[in-house]
Amino acid sequence: MVSRRRIRSQAKFFYTSRWTKAHDMAFINSLAWVAENGCKQLDPGRPDAAGIRFAMDIVNSFSLVQYGMEFYSARLDFLRQRYNAFSRILSDQGFHWNPNTNRVIGCKESWDRLFVVK
Repeated sequence: MVSRRRIRSQAKFFYTSRWTKAHDMAFINSLAWVAENGCKQLDPGRPDAAGIRFAMDIVNSFSLVQYGMEFYSARLDFLRQRYNAFSRILSDQGFHWNPNTNRVIGCKESWDRLFVVK
């Protein structure tokens, strides 16, 4: 019998007592505002340092803890990796998003194919 590890709650994985969902929303919305309002970027897929600094200033303005550029760059990379992984799962024919439960739904065969147990 194969033992299955329990997957940690995403809320515990994504957020600590200092960084919350509100921080992420403000950060993402600030980056979106920068992109929509014509901030020149070196690479359209990756906000440049000025865009990240703008978002950092917005979030730090209401945060009790002041984070620096290194943290925000790492957070953006983390969010991008999670988004890409989530998108890859949903692009597979065996999975779909259930908006009523906010969960990814897939048959056992699809999950087994995704998480190959060795």
